[in-house]
Amino acid sequence: MRDEQSRLDAVLADDNLHTVREIVRAGVPRGALAQAAKEERAIEVIDGVWISMAGLSEHFEWLSYGAACLLHPSAIICMYSACLFHDISDELPWQLWLAVDPKLTRRTRGPTLRSVGWSGPLMTVGIETHMIGGARMRITDKARTTADVLRLRKVYGDEPAMKALHDYVRHGEDIGLLWDRAVAIGALKAVEPFVRAADEFKRSIPISRPIRS
Repeated sequence: MRDEQSRLDAVLADDNLHTVREIVRAGVPRGALAQAAKEERAIEVIDGVWISMAGLSEHFEWLSYGAACLLHPSAIICMYSACLFHDISDELPWQLWLAVDPKLTRRTRGPTLRSVGWSGPLMTVGIETHMIGGARMRITDKARTTADVLRLRKVYGDEPAMKALHDYVRHGEDIGLLWDRAVAIGALKAVEPFVRAADEFKRSIPISRPIRS
């Protein structure tokens, strides 16, 4: 058991995210993970992905996002999970939203992950890459995320879509870029009325000038 724990410690020593498959390949049985969790030396971030407690402290923010992308490398964080990341929502979705290409990845199912099947430009336009806990995380950028929740508002709800658009404008983001993202993913017809309204609203906001003494 001591040798097993030593091997586990060696795998997790970089304080990054690691899949159970990777850990088992290093000669660590699954029982050693349960023991490490009991001793508070490691923690399972999401089902199938572990990190040391030191790594948890270092990479705490958005760690579940990195863990999901480590499990599903071709997936993209999207929709309301991306809204939260970009601060265009104050709601914490109870599931992590992932976009997957059905031709490349099976739709993910589980209590913590929710997947949507996208392909073509939907999987390439407006995608950012970040490193989270040593894992490569791909996520829709702020403009693309706003376009997505607007185009799918009839499916998933008007209120969060309007909140995202409101916060996008409030943050002073580029309305032209939002328009470009909608065009690129073939969603201009669904998004155009809201983009035009947002542009008019933004134009009506007076430019702040320094007060002269």
